[in-house]
Amino acid sequence: MVSLLLIGKQKELLKSGSAKDCYEFAHKVKGANIKGLQNRIIEKGDAKYALLFARDIKGADVSSLQNVVLKFEDVQNCYQFARDVKGADVKSLQDIVLKFGGVQDCYQFARDVKGADIKSLENEVIASGDAEYCFVFAKYVEGADIKPLQDVVLKYGTPKNWVLFAREVKGADVNLIKQALAKQKKANNSDELCQ
Repeated sequence: MVSLLLIGKQKELLKSGSAKDCYEFAHKVKGANIKGLQNRIIEKGDAKYALLFARDIKGADVSSLQNVVLKFEDVQNCYQFARDVKGADVKSLQDIVLKFGGVQDCYQFARDVKGADIKSLENEVIASGDAEYCFVFAKYVEGADIKPLQDVVLKYGTPKNWVLFAREVKGADVNLIKQALAKQKKANNSDELCQ
């Protein structure tokens, strides 16, 4: 049961409270007006506290709070919301990551968010031509398509990257990597002869 003092504090928060204060009140006070405090956070448009409220407060309207996060198109908040909030619309949040994020953001989203569209995120990583992120994507993201990631590592990576890929990525085409290493060694030997 909420005491009279707390009822007064809650009325004040509902009228003019900060998003932080509304979140903390809802988090700490049993019997707090969750809907009213949530609406105040939505009204304030605070993505950080919309995320925390959706994640931590039982009975929160995840969809309405997610809309606050989406409005700001902040890649990190979208990633955290998708990763941490049960009932999040992963596709909408992933769309922001694909539109505004970098290769690291795509990799983290694919690795950490249940229900992520691995293929779309993988395509962004492949398109970047970043051999190191193709390696970690292949190694750590469940459901990754190893062959196109390996192709990027072979095209843009160093022989050291190739060996690491062969050793650490389940499903790597080790024979293809051995052939590339042999070809590289042969090319280096013929370069030495020409000098």
